[in-house]
Amino acid sequence: MDRSFRYHISFSCRLENGNRIFVAEMDSSLTAMNETTLRECINATDEWEDTQRVPWKVTEGPTVLKHKGWYYMIYSANDFRNPDYAIGYAIARTPAGPWKKFKGNPIISSENTGERGTGHGDVFTNQKGQAHYVFHTHHSNEKVGPRKTAVIGIRFVQQKGAPDQLIAVPGTFRFLSK
Repeated sequence: MDRSFRYHISFSCRLENGNRIFVAEMDSSLTAMNETTLRECINATDEWEDTQRVPWKVTEGPTVLKHKGWYYMIYSANDFRNPDYAIGYAIARTPAGPWKKFKGNPIISSENTGERGTGHGDVFTNQKGQAHYVFHTHHSNEKVGPRKTAVIGIRFVQQKGAPDQLIAVPGTFRFLSK
């Protein structure tokens, strides 16, 4: 994963007609966004992103990686209180987009973790160079909190004639211990 950026940008969530993900260039001091460059990247339009059919749709928690000339935005959808809170991704050629959502989303959910409310995390690389995604899950099926922190391996799978697919590595989900 290429972590070098030529761009001075910021990704943020905005509470405008739901919770949506935006990108903007940073101002020359790199302490604030240049609001005139603000562009929407992602909002909840896919079925998996709004399983409870709520008026206030949520996409949040963006993490952006660069891999083989493509930008991959990992994000969470559904409200964090929803047991179907899950993680998907979109790709673009530039940080400003346009962003195209992966049709196989979500890539991390209760389906492959066995836990509800998986979402809002970040990527790190371990000492062996393996990428992981750290995120939270709901502690119970009845309550939102307390939540538990978990980690799952992620990697890119080469696709013929298309950008590589980002996957959660089967069998790598685990809770972090104290």
